[in-house]
Amino acid sequence: MALGSKDFLRLSDEHDSDRSRPLNVLFCPVYIGAIVPLGAAEKDGRLRAGDELLCIDGVPVKGKSHKQVLELMTNAARNGQVMLTVRRKLTHSDPFRVSYFTKK
Repeated sequence: MALGSKDFLRLSDEHDSDRSRPLNVLFCPVYIGAIVPLGAAEKDGRLRAGDELLCIDGVPVKGKSHKQVLELMTNAARNGQVMLTVRRKLTHSDPFRVSYFTKK
């Protein structure tokens, strides 16, 4: 059975209600909104709600609509492995320090 994006995480952005417009218009980042309980992301343990999603299998999500990002995620999941590049703030005391990592 192929996994879809709904099987492991939920996406959010500042304008989450308008699914047709590009998520990153005016530099609005795409965030991991929630980790689905018992899903692949929770089992893996590396992603967290609040992580900024940068790329899916090497494809940048900047400027893509919510629907396009979900399609990228679903297509990547069909291959059995998804490589996500995310950005995470390391500490609350230093909001400008970020960590980049790729999850495969």
